[in-house]
Amino acid sequence: MAKKEVNIINKLNGINGITSNAYMLSPYTCAFNYVEGTAIKSKYNIPELTFIQLESIINSIHDREIVHLDLRNYGNIITDNNNIPYIIDFQTGISTKYFPKIVKALLRKIDISGVYKAWYKYDKKSMPDDKILFLNDFKSIRRLWPFKGYPITRLIERIKS
Repeated sequence: MAKKEVNIINKLNGINGITSNAYMLSPYTCAFNYVEGTAIKSKYNIPELTFIQLESIINSIHDREIVHLDLRNYGNIITDNNNIPYIIDFQTGISTKYFPKIVKALLRKIDISGVYKAWYKYDKKSMPDDKILFLNDFKSIRRLWPFKGYPITRLIERIKS
């Protein structure tokens, strides 16, 4: 898992809001630049600009054919003292480079729904109506999602072999 996370972080090098300089310390551990901040799950007032920036970070990640898949866990989104967002913990992240377009689109929606879920929880008043509509529509699809935790990663590994 550590090597996969290092590879993903390095593919995202240069994106604001993503740590850099990931490398392996041993076959089972990795290291990367430390990001000072607080998980949004520990905050109460998060400004609109933070969510706009977070949405931009996710779009940049998707432009590089990567999905995070664990952004609904608010511990994976941290903000610094200026409320600048950072995304951490890419253990569940995967490359979508060779996925069919329909699967790629679904996985991207899973990521962005995590951002919108947080936005709705922490600053609903500033959230645009189209994003609220997307979130509500996606909740009905999300209930059908059979995977909880890491099974999708295991499935992808089985497909590769």
